[in-house]
Amino acid sequence: MLSTEGAAPTKEAPAYPHHDDPRYKFGSGAYHYDAPYQLIHDNLLNLSHLGYVHLKTICGNARQHMNAQMKVTAEGDCVKVVRLMPGTPPPPTYKAAWPFGETCDRWQEIKFDLTHLRIWTDAIEPGHGALDDSNRGGFHMRGFHGITPETETTAHYFWSMASNRHPDMPETIDTVIEQTKFTFDEDKTVIEAQHRNMVQFGQQATWLDIHVDAGAVRACRVIARLLEQQRHQELAQA
Repeated sequence: MLSTEGAAPTKEAPAYPHHDDPRYKFGSGAYHYDAPYQLIHDNLLNLSHLGYVHLKTICGNARQHMNAQMKVTAEGDCVKVVRLMPGTPPPPTYKAAWPFGETCDRWQEIKFDLTHLRIWTDAIEPGHGALDDSNRGGFHMRGFHGITPETETTAHYFWSMASNRHPDMPETIDTVIEQTKFTFDEDKTVIEAQHRNMVQFGQQATWLDIHVDAGAVRACRVIARLLEQQRHQELAQA
């Protein structure tokens, strides 16, 4: 990932069992971004934007997104963000795939690794399971995100989304994938516009991190540390 340009990959492709799990079906896609790869990381590690950007798909209550109970941990080069949103209105994508009522209990887990990110989101009917139970039932969306830098200001983005279905509802994976792609289209528009603003205003802009940026900040520190280690190794070999 951080090796010199044109070098062979330093890690094997990560295993992703949800692609082979009979409980799930998945779809995938790819984008080319006119923006630095780290802006994509920042977007995926801070899901508070869902309530503002993705109103037609996976939104939810914006205030609840901003104030969700959140836990950020780090181990080695990996960062994990867990967000809990009990008693929140189910967004359109969830209602299209699962027979939710007025509210649901949402759970979001983001795992940052140097080579990829995994975003696993669940929702259950209130009172039908504990949000801290990894075997909870309900509706699942299992997202895989592979972001590959191309240049300092461009990147490739490969994604897949696996989802389960409710036994009393027809196949919904096509709807989930269609709405997932629409969601990622919106992200691309926002991130590339963000990058254009950063280029235009440069040092005049003030970068402000708030509490929901904790996961992204930790991931940036991991990348900065590894880049510094690589720089020292290259200097030692020169």
